[in-house]
Amino acid sequence: MQPISESLAGRRILVVDDDPLVALTFKTFLTGDGHQVETAGSAEEALIKVHASHYDLVITDHILPHMTGVELARQLRIRLPAQPIILTSGSPQPIDPGEPNFPSVCLLGKPFVPQELKAAVAKTFAQL
Repeated sequence: MQPISESLAGRRILVVDDDPLVALTFKTFLTGDGHQVETAGSAEEALIKVHASHYDLVITDHILPHMTGVELARQLRIRLPAQPIILTSGSPQPIDPGEPNFPSVCLLGKPFVPQELKAAVAKTFAQL
């Protein structure tokens, strides 16, 4: 797989997924493109990490214990209104962020191939 352009490489990305294997898969794909990736196993852990550090992008699963990805995105919007977010889900139900004005949120269905993740990340950064 071809790495992304140098101008997009090196971004700080937080991946939020309660499945450690899925989080590791995301991390592997994204670090292969030159990004610095950290993971969080829950929305609560993600909020702590975002409070303590800056991330250029947050990628979160929708189905998480105690708080959905949409709820996490809403919490992030309160703290960081312009925080870019990719929301992923393997659910057959469509994800509706519930807000007509929910900027910088890209939806990515699971399963996906690495090129789809790469395209979603590039699209999200292009909107900045």
